[in-house]
Amino acid sequence: MSVATGCIVAIAACGSASSTSHAQAGVGSVQTLHGNELRYGASPTRSGPIIYQPDVVLLGGGAGAVRSVSSDGLIWTIDGAAAHANELRVGKIMFATSFGAGRVLAIQQSGPNKIVAIGPVALTDIIRDGSFATTKPVGLAGFAAYSTPERPGLITDLPSDNGAASTTTASLRYPNKPTARPRAAASDSVIELPTQHFIAQPADVAVPSLPGVPNPDGTSKTDPLKLPPLPAPSVKIPDSELGGWSIHPTCCDYIGIHLGYAKNGAKVQGNATLRFERPSVTFSLSIAHGSVLNASAKLNGVAGFTFDLLAAVESSAADFKGGRVEVPVDIAFPVPIGNLPVVIGIQQIFSVSLGLGGEASFSTHGEYAVGGSLGFSIGPHGAHADIPTLQTTKSALDSMRTFAIAPSGLLFAYALKVSIGVGPPIASASIWYKIQTTLGLATSGTAGTTLVACKSITLAITGTYGVGYQVPEIVASAINFFLQKVFKRVEHFDATGGKSWGPDELFERHTPPCSK
Repeated sequence: MSVATGCIVAIAACGSASSTSHAQAGVGSVQTLHGNELRYGASPTRSGPIIYQPDVVLLGGGAGAVRSVSSDGLIWTIDGAAAHANELRVGKIMFATSFGAGRVLAIQQSGPNKIVAIGPVALTDIIRDGSFATTKPVGLAGFAAYSTPERPGLITDLPSDNGAASTTTASLRYPNKPTARPRAAASDSVIELPTQHFIAQPADVAVPSLPGVPNPDGTSKTDPLKLPPLPAPSVKIPDSELGGWSIHPTCCDYIGIHLGYAKNGAKVQGNATLRFERPSVTFSLSIAHGSVLNASAKLNGVAGFTFDLLAAVESSAADFKGGRVEVPVDIAFPVPIGNLPVVIGIQQIFSVSLGLGGEASFSTHGEYAVGGSLGFSIGPHGAHADIPTLQTTKSALDSMRTFAIAPSGLLFAYALKVSIGVGPPIASASIWYKIQTTLGLATSGTAGTTLVACKSITLAITGTYGVGYQVPEIVASAINFFLQKVFKRVEHFDATGGKSWGPDELFERHTPPCSK
């Protein structure tokens, strides 16, 4: 399992010169939106305590000036006659709504409208001076769910395991084991934890087809490319079908995913669920002269974590090395902060790999009680993640069952990322925090029995966090390829911006091979 909590605030407006002192904006409760604001994000206002960088362009009319948006939130068709629309240039930062905030990568005229491609920015690219903080926890209720299964980069292959050894042992190894509070930044991807006997195979998935640019009436301008629009949000979280996976996300007393896969002789069922008692988020941020002074974010009310996994294959040829799968549903909670229409966002990522011996099955169940908050703080004395307590209620090792005549293994990684701020969910400017859990299971295989004398488990939970944005390089490459297909000339979509810390080890448990 993995969880990520993140907070971000960014806004675009025309800012004047500031002094070193500035008012602190208070944080309200979740806001109810209607009409264009519900679909495209809340509109910013010009007056307020936040002072913006000089190259931020506040679009007049906000959501009312938006004509259409691509499902990934990167391509915006806006009213060309809207106030300040004529100030947009490549390199400037557009701020139209809480979702429509980013650096202009490309812009072209389409009749009376302008088509604008935006890319990610860091918080300090938008805010020059400003402070805000929650006065009380913001409860996670009243969300809007946006389903975007067409956006690029949802499914990507993980790097191959170049050091894979023999196929005759079921022992686990953990090449990416984090040390306590390492200084190097971690990629926002699911960590691979391979068993040595895995056979590396391409993930049985493909990147979705690339969209094109819309006409003002919403039809496609570029044939045969088609541009799926940003869908109307739902108060219920929709199920998804992606790369052979059926995915059912849940929120918010229970945040997690239920998974199903049945393809090419392999079947997988599973879930990863974080249980809460009154889930809420608290956060703060202070920026002066374009530099972050302090920041914090916490996901409160976490009570436990549960996972269930069941996998079966008809033969070893049905094994697969799963890629990084980003759940194509963004869960958003609009929260006004003074003149900043920010969004608390939740995203989920997972990866599953199978290495079962012959016609085989593999299952386990684990339950863990969690105490304390999940979060981090950044200040003059450095950055650190909160370390929650984790106690085993039901051991995944004791629950492990298999039927196989050869060594077998299963890998499962899950990440939950919560962000608070502005910009497209795919790459919002943010203070963010991600907790990720990686589970590796292996058995020796014993013919004719479901109880195995030789089995091993590695369970690792890490926290990664930062101020800015972070997109996996492989996802950024997919987005750059997509934008180049749509626009003749477009600036590069950068994968990272701002600062990040981690992974910090929150919990790690490893049993030696054949320990039980």
